Order: sequence, then C-alpha cells, then structure tokens
Amino acid sequence: MQNKYGTYVLFSIDNADDLRTMAKFLSTMDKLRALDKLKGEIKLCIGSYQDVMEYSFLCRKDDFEEHVRNSGFIDNQDSILVLEGDDMQASIEFLQEDKHILKMGRLVSVDKDVALTHGGWTYVIESGLYYTGFIE
Repeated sequence: MQNKYGTYVLFSIDNADDLRTMAKFLSTMDKLRALDKLKGEIKLCIGSYQDVMEYSFLCRKDDFEEHVRNSGFIDNQDSILVLEGDDMQASIEFLQEDKHILKMGRLVSVDKDVALTHGGWTYVIESGLYYTGFIE
C-alpha cells in the first residue's frame, strides 16, 4: 500500500457482514466511479480492529470526505484510520462522542504471521500485503 497520492482513509461500514448492506455500498461506489466522480480507487480489505475481524475499505481522503463521511454508511463506526504521506503516518480519528485524533506512528507492511498477532491489522486483497501500525 504505497501512499503516492497524499492522504488515505481506511474505514469499515456499518453492518459490513450483511450482504445487502455490502452490495448497496459497493453499488453506490461503483456508480460514483462510473460517473467519474471518484478521484481514486476504493480498495476492498479485510482486517481486525480491536480483535474483531471485519471488511474494510481504503480510499483517498478527498473521496472519503466527499462521498462516504456523510453517506449514512458509517454512522455507527467507532473510528477511521487516516494515513498521511509516503511514510504512511497513521492516526485514528474517533467519530463518536469523544471525537478526537490519536497519532499511532507508521503503518508498516509485515508478514501474515506477525500481523495476526496484533489486535489491529489490515490485509489489502489487491496487493496481497498485510499491514499493522506501530506506535513510535
């Protein structure tokens, strides 16, 4: 997951394990892509957040802000992960009552065995790479 184009957001959607919800979100994003309204691609990921496996998505922050943040798809999400710069400095942005940002350090590529020992990791399906964050 090379961050060549600025800032990205890693997020999950509410009820991502529900097929109808997932299909609706993917259809919405595909329509935006077809209408040439996305500046980048949206990548499907799987991972673990607080030791809970979930589907997640990776997209440019400007696409996230314009098409996802207020879409209704993430209303009940605890947080998003914001990745900045080529060294992928990671910050957790909490979305609920105590809205704040927690700097995490860098997101780094690791072997599968290492990733699975952490409570938080991401597998980018397209690249076949695992990532986890380390506080610096």
